[in-house]
Amino acid sequence: MDWKEQKGLSILVIIIIAFLAWLLVIGTGNLLLGDERVFMALNPGKGNPTAFDTFFIYFSCWGPGDFGLGTYLFIVFALILLGLSFKFTSLRPMRFILILIVVGLIIGYLGITTVIKNIILRDRPFMDPGLLSNADDWVPLYYSGSEPIAIFGGESFPSGHATTAFIFATPFMLLYKKYWIQISAAAYGVLMGYARIFLGVHFPLDVFVGSLIGILTVYVFYLVFKKYLLPKMPWFQYEDTKEIVK
Repeated sequence: MDWKEQKGLSILVIIIIAFLAWLLVIGTGNLLLGDERVFMALNPGKGNPTAFDTFFIYFSCWGPGDFGLGTYLFIVFALILLGLSFKFTSLRPMRFILILIVVGLIIGYLGITTVIKNIILRDRPFMDPGLLSNADDWVPLYYSGSEPIAIFGGESFPSGHATTAFIFATPFMLLYKKYWIQISAAAYGVLMGYARIFLGVHFPLDVFVGSLIGILTVYVFYLVFKKYLLPKMPWFQYEDTKEIVK
């Protein structure tokens, strides 16, 4: 593990500690109470439509599986870069990113997040009438009279959308040196996570833990593949392979 990887991991640990400490402070020592209070601060609330409602609904919920337009645009973008990697050597990291995303989705999303979600069984925000989630406002309009529980189910922790978003975003942050690519990938993940809070279907802690699962799943397999598999898989190698494989 080189110093850049150590620096990134250290920053992640600091963010985890700071976020949990923040929730504890907001909740006066009660983590879940702090989580609920932050949710109420970030969610518009029932009966309070905003100019951003339509954007976040389509960004986060549009399309097959309700994964959102943002996710499908990100997939199209990644597939275009993968196709161009056959012509431009500078885009060959997309081949390594491909395998990281596939493994991340299988292990992180279908595995870890799904298992935890069905063990913890935390209620979603709209299931607590005291939180006044705006999901009761927009869901019947977008899903033709359906109730939020019928569309999203009752299991809130952790957020599958946040896990998936950072499974897509993390490889770009790890393998591309250009800051605009790293920042764009991170912004996509953060925006997707916030959309779930804004729409009233997840708590901040759900999103935070879901994001961590996505990041850490990809990061662990990145380290494993870099050390053990990349030297044996020429199709996934690229111009900086000698610097990456150590």
